[in-house]
Amino acid sequence: MNRVMPKPFDVDVGIAMIAYVMISFGSTWAGVFAVGQGIMMDLFSAGPLGLFPLLYLAAFLAIEWGCRFFDLHSSRGQVLLVCIAVCLKSSILLLLLSVFSYSVPGPSSVMVRLGASAAATGLLSPLCFYVFNRLRRVLVIRA
Repeated sequence: MNRVMPKPFDVDVGIAMIAYVMISFGSTWAGVFAVGQGIMMDLFSAGPLGLFPLLYLAAFLAIEWGCRFFDLHSSRGQVLLVCIAVCLKSSILLLLLSVFSYSVPGPSSVMVRLGASAAATGLLSPLCFYVFNRLRRVLVIRA
């Protein structure tokens, strides 16, 4: 379970990538990317099968529904939506782990870790978007 439980100050770049794919290629491709990313995580982890596709699909849906209230093209919207998606993903993970009788540490330490992870990922998401844009321009020019 050490590989599934959130670590202190865990930055989830995968959710920022889902949001970037949504901006660049649309919500259909972002959904496909989220499920594919979850399947790859399932293949390389020792967790229960189907856990990560569910988590990343929930994060995608949080970003998709959050786009109705916040602008994903602005830095503020990126921070908020990615932060909300990380919070939802981690909350669902903790809920599923407790339902299936895995040992989950005390709620106060987990909430601090969850909040730190969501804040760090949200605050770093505009930087990730900038790096992804630069990589995309370099790869398009080279191709």
